Amino acid sequence: MRRLLLTLVSVLALSAPTHGQSLDDYNMLQYKMEVKQIAEFMERFNLSELPPNLHPDDTLLREKAYLMLFDRELIDRRQEEVRFLVQRLAAEKPRLSFTDTAWCAEAVCRAVLDGKPTRLTLVLRTEHVAGHRFKWVISDARGECLALTPKKSNPGLRINPTDNEVNFLSLHDVTKNEWQNILNYKASGTPLDGLSVFFALVQSGRLKIEYVEELAYHFWKPSYQFTVRDFRRDDFNAGWLISDFTIKKDT
Repeated sequence: MRRLLLTLVSVLALSAPTHGQSLDDYNMLQYKMEVKQIAEFMERFNLSELPPNLHPDDTLLREKAYLMLFDRELIDRRQEEVRFLVQRLAAEKPRLSFTDTAWCAEAVCRAVLDGKPTRLTLVLRTEHVAGHRFKWVISDARGECLALTPKKSNPGLRINPTDNEVNFLSLHDVTKNEWQNILNYKASGTPLDGLSVFFALVQSGRLKIEYVEELAYHFWKPSYQFTVRDFRRDDFNAGWLISDFTIKKDT
């Protein structure tokens, strides 16, 4: 039952120090095995940068190369599914690119709203600028601090149906005296998305990002998708590795 995990261990053993090698050699090998950047993960996924003794023309070795990009705890938990996905990757040899539209970054951020600490999640995607240039853009925002709700829910709060005859004079009172309940005046069915709230709070100076607390990258292909996270540990199986994945049932 642990054959797949043992396969990973045997692959890592290919890079283990032989008799007579120093601790410095061992540490250097470990450093080389660690996937230190997401760009390096892409290169290894694309079989552009292979671990020692692995060759892209050998199907079995390709499987081992992909297997080394999985967190070993994930392998231990979902051996058969990992085996299936690894075999598919070795057969299809898919490629990842910074310029792809089928990936995104998910950043869990520590922030300050009106002087109080809070947390929120931002989704960032790459967007073409001009020529060969790309940039990161914020495409979604989630968090309790972005879920606006009125101080009191009161369907009786409304703008009088004859207010148009006085140039909507009630708008002054609504925004001055009922500003905490402004959502009661929103049209039914009109969406209020977190991204719009995020931009409004930042532009008003009320919300500031302190730092990114957690970071993950999501990649998706027609028949599967996977998540990559950074595993900080003193181990060959470290750095940016696949932490989760989903395989579509109809493929």
